[in-house]
Amino acid sequence: DCLHVDPAFLARLGVLTRDIRWIEEAEQMLLVYARLLQETSNGLFWHGYEMNAGRNGQPWARGNGWALLGLVDTIPTLDRAQRDTSRLREITQSLARGLERYQSSTGLWHTVVTEPGTYEESTLAVAVAYAFERAFDTGVLCREEFCACQQHARNAVLPLINDRGELQLVSEATPIGDLHNYATRQFGVYPWGQGMLLQMLAQEAQSL
Repeated sequence: DCLHVDPAFLARLGVLTRDIRWIEEAEQMLLVYARLLQETSNGLFWHGYEMNAGRNGQPWARGNGWALLGLVDTIPTLDRAQRDTSRLREITQSLARGLERYQSSTGLWHTVVTEPGTYEESTLAVAVAYAFERAFDTGVLCREEFCACQQHARNAVLPLINDRGELQLVSEATPIGDLHNYATRQFGVYPWGQGMLLQMLAQEAQSL
């Protein structure tokens, strides 16, 4: 979630204040997090990293959603600041291909993306539905390559919105741990699910 929360804000702060330090900080956060957390074999992000132990946790679905959101919300601002975003675009494309590879036939993803024995959860699908569309519009991802994945995710999300506007199949807060820790989280209505859903729906409303 640090990738989602911090770099996009810092990049915009740098543009507004014309202070290059914030722009460089946003860029470096994305690059360093990707270097430490992104798996070269499939493009997915691990949940955590410890200096003396390396990567830990699992390739967690919602965590990959947050990484995706952070990348696609920050790169266009860095472009406006005339930064070289070619490496960040490669990171995003690698992540997108990994997500496409592991998407379930339902359009959702397993909460540990690479483990089909774990349950399917909705927040990564919402993140993909929003973030891929934003990436198409800003030229970060190719619509022709990833449109089917994005539409499949969106179509999976819509039936999970109940008559109170609540997104279902959202797992509770998930600390870094072993596989059992991820596979046994309970479901509920949480702001991290509702926030992603509002982004997706607001994006669709703007395109009407």
